[in-house]
Amino acid sequence: DLSEDDRLRAQHALALDYLKAGLLDRAEEALLKLEGTRFEGQARLALLGNYERSRDWENAAQMAHKLEASGHGSFTGRLAHYLCEQAGASSAAGEFDKAIAYLLQAVHIAPHAPRPHTDLARIYTVQADAERACLTLTQAMVVAPAAVPLIAPLLAQAAIASDQVTRVLELLKANYTQNPCLDVIDAIVVLEAASGAPTATAREWYARHLTSEPSLVAAAKWISGEKLEHEQFHPQVQRALDHAVKPLTRYRCAACGFEAKQHFWQCPGCQTWDSYPARRVEEL
Repeated sequence: DLSEDDRLRAQHALALDYLKAGLLDRAEEALLKLEGTRFEGQARLALLGNYERSRDWENAAQMAHKLEASGHGSFTGRLAHYLCEQAGASSAAGEFDKAIAYLLQAVHIAPHAPRPHTDLARIYTVQADAERACLTLTQAMVVAPAAVPLIAPLLAQAAIASDQVTRVLELLKANYTQNPCLDVIDAIVVLEAASGAPTATAREWYARHLTSEPSLVAAAKWISGEKLEHEQFHPQVQRALDHAVKPLTRYRCAACGFEAKQHFWQCPGCQTWDSYPARRVEEL
């Protein structure tokens, strides 16, 4: 004896309850029944989240296309992530050509997204094609300048492997001048060591950073290479500093505040995409 509107509202509420309970199959079935109703948009958004939770990237992509076509905004970034996830699965299975195809498609639909470039570079590195990895990462620095802190460590490794240390070193130094960042300094230090530069140069870079940024991380790295007046206490002091800076080197989700040692493209806490800045907590 319920009206159609009440039935639809109940159907929608039931689907959301299934989602909260983690009954993803039942949630999908309940949400699909809302196609063509006034709850269609909400149901599709819930289905998108459902497919993401179950890592069903093909269905997630189909739903994202439907949402985009119905005026719910752009899902280009998410679609690129779905392709990267599929590429990761293919790469893990040793299907590198398939993985590269996914990633090139992701680059095409989201040319300014950093993840497809960095994932491509990792595959090229596995394939011992360091020159192509280096080229891919230098291109990524241009199209995604905000992601340079994530790109720099990979680029340093690729530059050393492809014998392009001098060129990449100058590129990173120029970038640091415009946007000072600890991860870029670390990459510069690695490259200068590979080029045979004296170890004192590393301390000079961290000291330079301290003149413009009150960085405890940089201070700890600078002190690690210095000889103290009471050198016998240096190990204890260094251990205390290293312990103090650990929380500062984490990444923090801008949406929910979840912190992690590594950078995530999708927050493990709130499931938001691209909510982790490329910079570490101390530099936010």
